[in-house]
Amino acid sequence: MKAAPRNLLREFAKMGLEVLVASYGSTAGAAATMFLLYPLAHALNADLSFHQFNRIFSVPYFPVQVAFGFAVGYLGRKQFDTRFSFWVWTVPLSIFIWHFVAFQPSVFEGFWRVRLDHFVGSACRPPACFDQLSYTSPVYTSIAYVLGLSVRKKQIVDL
Repeated sequence: MKAAPRNLLREFAKMGLEVLVASYGSTAGAAATMFLLYPLAHALNADLSFHQFNRIFSVPYFPVQVAFGFAVGYLGRKQFDTRFSFWVWTVPLSIFIWHFVAFQPSVFEGFWRVRLDHFVGSACRPPACFDQLSYTSPVYTSIAYVLGLSVRKKQIVDL
C-alpha cells in the first residue's frame, strides 16, 4: 500500500517541526528558563552577574539545555511520534559538522585542536561562543531529546 502524498507531506512537516523543537526549541526554552531563574540566583548571591550565571550553566557542556531537551523528548513523545523521531539528531549534527569543517582558525593555531576547543571545549570566548550556542548546543539537546523519547517509549512498552 502506497502512502498518500498528502500524508507524506504531513509527516515531513511534522518531522521538520520536531527537529526544530528538539534542537533549537529546547535550546531556546532552556535559555528562557535560565533568564527567569537568574533573579532567584542573584537573590541568593548578590555578587553573581548574569554572565557568570550563564557561564556556569551553559558553555561548554550545556547541562540545562540537555536536561530541557530530555524533558521535551520525554513529554513530547505523544505529540510528534513520527517514524523519523529517533533520527532528529542527524540534522543538527550535519549542520555542526559543516561549520566545524568550514571553521578557519588563525594561521598560528593548530588545525583540529583549535576547532575542538572552539566548538566543544572551553576555549570559546565571546562573541565567538555564539558558535557553540548555535551549533553545539542543538546537537546535545537533540540527542537528549532522542534519549527522552526512548526512555518514554520503553516505559510505555513495559506497561
